[in-house]
Amino acid sequence: MRLLHSQTLKFKEFFNSESTPPYAILSHTWGSDEVTFKEMHKYLKAAGQPEGKEHESLASPGIEARDGFKKILFCAEQAVKDGLDYFWVDTCCIDKRSSAELSEAINSMFKWYRDSNVCYAYLSDVQGRFYSNEERSDRGHYTKHNFEASLWFSRGWTLQKLIAPQKLIFYTSDWSEIGAKTALTISRVISHRTQLPVHVIKTGNFSTSSIARRMSWAASRCTTRVEDRAYSLLGLFGIHMPLLYGEGEHAFVRLQQEIIKQSDHLSIFAWKDPRADEYLHRGLLSRSPSEFAHCANLGWHRAGTNRNLQVSDKEIKLDVVLQTLKGSSEDYIARLPGVGDQTGFAWLGIYLRRTFQRDFTRVNVKEIVPYDLYHNKSLLVESSHNDESGNPMGSIHTISVRNTPLLSKFSFSRV
Repeated sequence: MRLLHSQTLKFKEFFNSESTPPYAILSHTWGSDEVTFKEMHKYLKAAGQPEGKEHESLASPGIEARDGFKKILFCAEQAVKDGLDYFWVDTCCIDKRSSAELSEAINSMFKWYRDSNVCYAYLSDVQGRFYSNEERSDRGHYTKHNFEASLWFSRGWTLQKLIAPQKLIFYTSDWSEIGAKTALTISRVISHRTQLPVHVIKTGNFSTSSIARRMSWAASRCTTRVEDRAYSLLGLFGIHMPLLYGEGEHAFVRLQQEIIKQSDHLSIFAWKDPRADEYLHRGLLSRSPSEFAHCANLGWHRAGTNRNLQVSDKEIKLDVVLQTLKGSSEDYIARLPGVGDQTGFAWLGIYLRRTFQRDFTRVNVKEIVPYDLYHNKSLLVESSHNDESGNPMGSIHTISVRNTPLLSKFSFSRV
């Protein structure tokens, strides 16, 4: 981890957590004139200041006039006020010319923010003072509303930077302090804006949140690169994986595959695509966090383990409870044990179609099967027995679902 000294602005590298000193860290939305590692290194080299010389005397009008440098300077000054000798800024503390260094940084990002002593969240589009009530500012608008509407809350990378730090302080565009994320009013405003539970915002503890619910927190967030929609979520699932810029949506597929290797949370299959064609066939993996938008209140309960859950590039194998739909011997509802409301017992399901023996594909991906449909005798072949909660059990099968079938009903037309 490469840090900046808060009084000299000199870089220093630390290679393990034990040797890393206490530090502050910045979270912000990138502008057009950020200072890169190369530029910062060149600036410090040109300045040629002796060891211990404070940053105020460093003279380089070109770089110091940029907003990106002003962020660095503020972090240095605030770190000194907070009694910290070091701080970290993503724009200049990562040498993005090195793919290995960039990969290490992105895979370590959540931990770096979690381990920081304090995170400064700079909201460049929030002006004026912050009000905790409906009081108007001198500019005739609600700065509380401006805070909630900040672009910072819509970016993919800032999700983990909101959750991970134990201490996070928000600042306006002129570096006026708004307050800590743990403040009651602020945490409620953030929760309303982001759909994150207040306790997750305050404590950073999301271990009881289902996989689908965590995905929903990123559903409406955007990133400049498509791949970053996946890479920005690594820390929320404890995943480390190589970065392959250029792979597009497949990055999110790889993320889900890695999650499945480490978890048996079946809520990862509870996505839906409201825009999908009626006859589109899909695998069990989603293409984007946006397909989890409906999962903000989706609970999960460890109702049982899925011993046969396996994932490969080709297919996913798992145990499911199948219920046959009336009027078709090939169409089924597959219940997702433990996935449903906050109790975890009102189980949801997905539609599957048998393509060959034990091979299935997901169909009707526009919908998730609600709990009450399991009792609709006009649609389902009646089950001979129920589980302890009174739900029809159907039959348990080990099935395979191909990851990328992408078939339609017209694919089966006879020649």
